[in-house]
Amino acid sequence: MNKIKALFSKKDMETVSVKEVDEIRQEEVIKEMVPRFKEQFELNDYKLLCKVGEGAFSKVYKAVPLNTTIAKNHKHVAVKIINKDNLHEKEQKEDSNVGKTTTRQQVLKEVSIHKLISSNCENIVQFIEFKETRSNYYIVQELLDGGEIFNEIVKYTYFSEDLCRHVIRQLGLAIRHLHSMGVVHRDIKPENLLFNPIAYQPNETPKLRKSDDPNTKVDEGVFIPHVGGGSIGIVKLADFGLSKQIFQTNTMTPCGTVGYTAPEVVKDENYSMKVDMWGVGCVLYTMLCGFPPFFDDKIDVLTEKISKGQYTFLKPWWDEISDGAKRCVRKLLEVDPHRRYDIEQFLQDPWLNSFDCEKVAQQVQRKKSRAHARMPPHVDTSLLYSPAAVAMRDAFDISNAVQRIEQEKKRNLLTSLNEDSELLGFTATTGLDDRMFQLRLNSSTIVKRRKHKQELLANK
Repeated sequence: MNKIKALFSKKDMETVSVKEVDEIRQEEVIKEMVPRFKEQFELNDYKLLCKVGEGAFSKVYKAVPLNTTIAKNHKHVAVKIINKDNLHEKEQKEDSNVGKTTTRQQVLKEVSIHKLISSNCENIVQFIEFKETRSNYYIVQELLDGGEIFNEIVKYTYFSEDLCRHVIRQLGLAIRHLHSMGVVHRDIKPENLLFNPIAYQPNETPKLRKSDDPNTKVDEGVFIPHVGGGSIGIVKLADFGLSKQIFQTNTMTPCGTVGYTAPEVVKDENYSMKVDMWGVGCVLYTMLCGFPPFFDDKIDVLTEKISKGQYTFLKPWWDEISDGAKRCVRKLLEVDPHRRYDIEQFLQDPWLNSFDCEKVAQQVQRKKSRAHARMPPHVDTSLLYSPAAVAMRDAFDISNAVQRIEQEKKRNLLTSLNEDSELLGFTATTGLDDRMFQLRLNSSTIVKRRKHKQELLANK
């Protein structure tokens, strides 16, 4: 219609022909018929609206279900689309060992695990269905409108201890459900935590730490226990591309060829679960202060720091964080898995089970009817792609990869099983990309800030 209006504005009405108008109308009808995204061509049951995320081998779209059965329960969904050609290129670059897991099996394993653990836990993103076409794999799942917790950390710099408790406890509940089903996530990080938003209520007197810049620190708003704050409500764990089923709940035996499994492995499957607890520790540390526990611009040095658990509670950023929070972090970032918190110990931690604002929250609840809900503060989205944000993402990837590798090394000392033999009892694989990531930290302001502070401490 805009082109038709433009046509009339350029010519006198008498000189515009019917043919010209019809041609423009046909052109616009054709445009409406052609899908906006190429991934739509083979997908009939969902209309893709916009892209909400992208990974190395996949894209995630917000979509509308056209199937009335699904539409009854889900107004919108998230569709993770994995292109087969991209996976095929990855497969060709890797060694073609006999019995090697194929990329199709990798996708099927992600789907199988997600479907297995999706029900009966409100803190796990719900699986809806899986579709395979000639060109793509489509994983349809619940859509959470709030987005990633990672973005909220960037927005607010760090979270209050109460908001940290709110987020990390829900992550703990998700992990407890996973572990009860014999599944290890193996990629716990803020990017894989999604949330449903709640109404934002600004603080009348925003609380600042001594290390804060009052000109840039964004107020996370009023926190209400068991409800949330900073617009963060229910938190859910997502992305099971690197997940692994350690044992089957019906038999409580390890997955794989049981006859070849060492007795030490059978007795100590709980050891493998501790990989997730390390990830919880890294997330908690980051939410409390705004940067990850392990950083270095050299990947080999960073890897060594992670392996040895070399982190500190840097001043001044940790000066006002409670001893209880620090103790909880220490218990999670314990290098020895046998001394590290398991999920039940974590959920019973004293710090996790007390809110700083319980008394204040009761007053807030009474005033809630008089309070005006507002939109969360607007933050420049370019911050999500800043060197500091990129460095934070990379640091989590490296930390999780190091823990997975360490765990597999120790397991391989006890058993001759490899990842592929698990497929005998389970149709899929460990993930879409289990390789180490390249770090680009030279320009990171976080790295420079930490180095500068360490130099000052060394010179004292």
